[in-house]
Amino acid sequence: MGELIREMFSQMFALKPGVQAWVSWMVGVFMVAVFFLRYVEARWILFTFLCTMVLATVFFAIWRTVHMIALAHLICWPPLLFYLLKSGNLKMTALTENAQSGLNPLRLWLFALTLTILVSLPFDLRDVFMVCTGQK
Repeated sequence: MGELIREMFSQMFALKPGVQAWVSWMVGVFMVAVFFLRYVEARWILFTFLCTMVLATVFFAIWRTVHMIALAHLICWPPLLFYLLKSGNLKMTALTENAQSGLNPLRLWLFALTLTILVSLPFDLRDVFMVCTGQK
């Protein structure tokens, strides 16, 4: 298992700096959930993140390419995205609602996470397609 993880991280570090920065951003924006654990949304987000990590490791073990980690995103993130969009926390007026001084931190984070998922999923779809067609 240790060798598998080393190989996965070796491939991650071989990615272009911009891709590495995006991956770091995605991990970071998901991990912000630990600061909001009293909210059910944060618990679902953390659960989704953990499920994604488990599936990503399984998919890497099967295909031996970090590009198939995107399949874990395509499986785990759409249900979370649907949940976030239906929650009502993402309306622009909700970003400042009930905040004592300006923006509501929980809702601002949920907005950033939702935007991150929306940007990531098309690239994930492309990566999976390219691996499946032998282009990566």
